[in-house]
Amino acid sequence: MKRAIIFSMFIFAVSIIEPKISWAVVKFADDEIKKDFDLIYEQYEVIQKLYDQLSISDLTYVIRYGEGKDHHVDGLIETDGKNIYLTLNKYGQYSLQAKFAHEAAHALQFETGRIAFFRNNRGEWSGVNIDVWDEAEAFQMMIPVANGADYCGIMKGESRKTGLYKFKRKLEDYGFERAAQYLSHTYKHLSLEHKNNPTVAQEASNVFWAKRGCKFFYKPYKSELINSNYCLIDNLAKE
Repeated sequence: MKRAIIFSMFIFAVSIIEPKISWAVVKFADDEIKKDFDLIYEQYEVIQKLYDQLSISDLTYVIRYGEGKDHHVDGLIETDGKNIYLTLNKYGQYSLQAKFAHEAAHALQFETGRIAFFRNNRGEWSGVNIDVWDEAEAFQMMIPVANGADYCGIMKGESRKTGLYKFKRKLEDYGFERAAQYLSHTYKHLSLEHKNNPTVAQEASNVFWAKRGCKFFYKPYKSELINSNYCLIDNLAKE
């Protein structure tokens, strides 16, 4: 299985508190992120729907602030092998709602077994099986909640069009496939080949990995749910 790694891991201790909204399976690392999230939850229906989708998972999702190893990254989906963490850079390029929408889209991909995590023999977790189409889908999810600053930001003291703006223009002018191909120029490490997650299960069953202290964290590929989740993401992205 070709492994496209895009998530560097930054696991730190968090104090989990219960949110006021929806179910308790989605939690917040501290009062600051919960307070900020409450504001966008009230403002955007898409954020509510994404949050509610995560809330029916059998896993615990934790929303937290943090920069990870690369402070230029706006958000990451991470794991410790038990819980899933949506780590959002408080001071990144995009708005909080755009960052959450992007990482929540990846979370839905994980829920249907389309992307997964791999732990090496040093105990470090990384994302696997993600391709440029998964990334494009996450960018598409940002559009319904994006504000002006998400499309035109200040970089090195100058006003510049963001990657989301350029992706949106490609999407509107040429369609999803061309927009995804545009992202491949930025995310050069991501494959343009559509990846199927049965390969994760096949790799996980290989005793080669267990003998070397490695481990996979994934959900079985649910082909019967893929269409419904594609519809969910597609419908949300068009609202």
